Amino acid sequence: MRLTQLKYFVEICDSGGNMTRAAEKLHVSQPALSKAVRDLEEELGVLLFKRIKQRIELTADGNYFLGRVKDILRQVDELPELMHRQKDAQLLLGIHPSLSYFMLDFLSDFSADYPEITVLMSNAYNKRHNLIESVNSGKMDAAVVVFNSTKNYPDEGLFRIINLKKTKVVYVVSQNHPLAGRKTVSYADIASYPLYGHTTQAANAIMSMGIQAKLIVNTHDLRNIGVMVRQQKGGAILLRELAQAIPGSAILELEDNISANVAVVVKKEPPPSKLYVVDRFLDYVDKNKERMMYLFSN
Repeated sequence: MRLTQLKYFVEICDSGGNMTRAAEKLHVSQPALSKAVRDLEEELGVLLFKRIKQRIELTADGNYFLGRVKDILRQVDELPELMHRQKDAQLLLGIHPSLSYFMLDFLSDFSADYPEITVLMSNAYNKRHNLIESVNSGKMDAAVVVFNSTKNYPDEGLFRIINLKKTKVVYVVSQNHPLAGRKTVSYADIASYPLYGHTTQAANAIMSMGIQAKLIVNTHDLRNIGVMVRQQKGGAILLRELAQAIPGSAILELEDNISANVAVVVKKEPPPSKLYVVDRFLDYVDKNKERMMYLFSN
């Protein structure tokens, strides 16, 4: 089946089934036009037209085929404009604030490989569900998220998910902290000290035990967390890889050890205007997963 045949078919329909008129508009001979229709009918295994005296009319199959063909030709006509848009394409990427630290080198390399794509990175969405909803609503084209691998796995019916790393949440303190010599701590243990980092679940657990926490600062700024951990007798709840980025610290396991996934999430069916940038980004992520995992681990 050739594009020319489809255009011939549509012109015959637009000419009211008048083959002579259609041949004149297309600047082809009527026999050539008739042959194109016969070839289409043979390939499809259906009759597209029924002959009535000196004119032809669409069959039910022909009418259905016409609707699909018009959609195809419309998409073909849109391709030049879509490709023109891709020259100045933008990838709107949402990143969990705590992961921005690891992503800059990777995104710089991606931009170097695809200079036609502008990456606009936002770390304004500090919760998993906000990031995923931003992708679902079209505010973001893709997101790098952290989620509980057992409770909060994104809907695979809506999203394509590339898992980068499975990790855990830990408690990190300075080496002179009173708890530094322990291997494992409970929420009751850490409630006695200022608490920083990814504190939401810990704060809820501490409150549920009826314990008054000393100080809780929910922040994702790794630099500030590192300063507070080193200078004060507090501790932070972080992904293990983030904790390892704080020099001179001790990492302790939490009794309620929370598993977490770091993943790239995109909409399963992005809009046509975004297919190019999303496909390029996903291909790059897929081919460079080992490098991304290295960045998260070092």
